[in-house]
Amino acid sequence: MRILATLCLLVVLSFFGCKDSKKSIQNDLPEISKKEVVESEEEQIEVKEEASVDSSSEDLAKKKEVEIKRHQPYITPSMYFGMYCSPCFGQCPVYNLDIDTAGHAVIEAKRFFDFQGFHEADLTKDQMQFILDKANETDYFGLDHVYDANVTDLPSTLTILQTSSELQWVYDRLNAPEGLGQFEADMDSLIRTLDWKPFDPKK
Repeated sequence: MRILATLCLLVVLSFFGCKDSKKSIQNDLPEISKKEVVESEEEQIEVKEEASVDSSSEDLAKKKEVEIKRHQPYITPSMYFGMYCSPCFGQCPVYNLDIDTAGHAVIEAKRFFDFQGFHEADLTKDQMQFILDKANETDYFGLDHVYDANVTDLPSTLTILQTSSELQWVYDRLNAPEGLGQFEADMDSLIRTLDWKPFDPKK
């Protein structure tokens, strides 16, 4: 009987011992402190934010590439300077100008210019150099290719300048640097001073 009582006591002690042992094991497990948990969560948030930023940057780069391809003009090897002004809802001058490397200029004046129709003229070396000097003054060769926005009632101006060592074109409708606007104004002023003569492009 004493032996049976002893065995029962051992079983009870063993049961509570196992329970306490489990608690002890749980308490002894490597714990991640609250600080470490917070830091881990913050790191995950940072990773997600970085991924979001990277994704946004990629989207912007792709959008920029699409815009460049959409506005990229065809440029012949003989072209020196070109300027193409689109219409607007007001009285914006509308014309297409091409100047080749020999200084021969052809313009198609469409609206709100000094004249209308096709005309031709020849530039002097000084006038050709004037175009390049003004481009360098305004950092034309360092500009982006496209300055645009989601608007429809503003005119656009496309300019092209090609030298023996550099080639640049810029599509400008909105948000362009002030220097580009000045360059376009200088070119428009120069164009209007040339000795234009009417001609028939079909002949």
